[in-house]
Amino acid sequence: MTTYLGNAFSLNMLEISADGIQVEIQPVSPSEIPAEAVSIVGHVDMAAILSGILNRNVEVNRESVTMLEDDILFVAQYHGARLPAGATELPSDARIDFYRITTIKE
Repeated sequence: MTTYLGNAFSLNMLEISADGIQVEIQPVSPSEIPAEAVSIVGHVDMAAILSGILNRNVEVNRESVTMLEDDILFVAQYHGARLPAGATELPSDARIDFYRITTIKE
């Protein structure tokens, strides 16, 4: 089992069989994201902002991931206008919602 922290979720992250797959998405607070979560945050500015929110270094890592059974993906979903270059804090009119994404075995 691997736990990831990312700034996006895509169907490309799933291995979908002919029978399909079920995904569970639950809102979480930043404090629920474990420190050992592997960063797959692909944007420098988002990594800097998340580092401040989570009080730890969040590395930039543009790795593509396919979630395996029992993997967990925590997603930091940004809402707002495009981040200004070099941002280290959220703009006043923006927010980040956090979610835990898991696959459900039938």
